[in-house]
Amino acid sequence: SNSFPKAGGKNGECYHSLTFHVIFPHSGDTFLLAHSYPYTSLDNTLHIQSLLTTPATSRFIKKQVMCNTLHGNECSLLTITDFATAAEEEKRGHRRKCIVISARVHPGEPQASWMMKGVLEYLCSQSKTARILRNTFCFKIVPMLNPAGVRLGNNRCGLSACDLNRQ
Repeated sequence: SNSFPKAGGKNGECYHSLTFHVIFPHSGDTFLLAHSYPYTSLDNTLHIQSLLTTPATSRFIKKQVMCNTLHGNECSLLTITDFATAAEEEKRGHRRKCIVISARVHPGEPQASWMMKGVLEYLCSQSKTARILRNTFCFKIVPMLNPAGVRLGNNRCGLSACDLNRQ
């Protein structure tokens, strides 16, 4: 236990702390410690580029720049659907309902990017369920809502020092 008392704790009960020591064998080396496996803005860009240029997936996905960050980074908006059948439906006056998904509002949560990578790969896949989803809905996806914050190593905020969930 540590010296921080629990609110309402009995008999001076304190919280517990997990501590560990890291021993670096070479004093001149640089070491980086991460709380989870990193997913950078470059990883995001390369993954989207792969989906856009692979023949099996490129017919289901389109990219546009939703906006640019204060740092000048593109914030991408992806559209995933079966564009051929959607165009036919629009001629008949039917518009598909959209499902909006976003990730990485907080730059320090790379797990969201790993989940989004799986969502994008699944929606662009040849699975029966993915085909049904693309034929039924139009997905509007922002895979990295705070690319400047990710690029600059921020944890919760963008360049304006605002938490995008609160502003």
